[in-house]
Amino acid sequence: MRKKSDKFDYVKSNLLLNQNLIAVLKSIESGFYKEGKKKLLGMYCSLQGEPDLTKIMFNMSWKIALPKIYDRKFIKMISWNLDQNNLTKGDLGILEPISNEELMPDVMIVPGVAFSIDGYRIGFGHGYYDQYLSRISNQKANFFSIGVCFHQFLIENFIQNSWDFKFHFVITNKIILKL
Repeated sequence: MRKKSDKFDYVKSNLLLNQNLIAVLKSIESGFYKEGKKKLLGMYCSLQGEPDLTKIMFNMSWKIALPKIYDRKFIKMISWNLDQNNLTKGDLGILEPISNEELMPDVMIVPGVAFSIDGYRIGFGHGYYDQYLSRISNQKANFFSIGVCFHQFLIENFIQNSWDFKFHFVITNKIILKL
């Protein structure tokens, strides 16, 4: 069980990470306004210990899409209207939209167990995000990927596989890496 000081550190770290993420999103958003583009943000519902981006979901003017796992093989990003009643627990216990309206995000925010300083992610080993990000980045120009983790999970490097996706940004509670 976490001590109160651990809880405070999580809350403080999460707040700082959210502030860094908002700064990057506003910078990206200004580019979309110049192009007259509609803004679509791919996000996630956090699991215990992951950065909680709930406040960003409800306070940004972007349309939101969340991942939905299909056949335990791949994900699609599905439109979500910010109504908690339109979410259900999927096969892996992760909240997913009830809808099946697939959208292609302009910006995708992905949590990681850890990230390397050169933009590679360690996840939970299923490869859902790597597959999806590789596919969408090949299909969509001006696509941005943002990895988020707490600073203690940013590591010097690790051996990546050929299928690992390199992120455009990695954001922690202490730094913003533009790669």
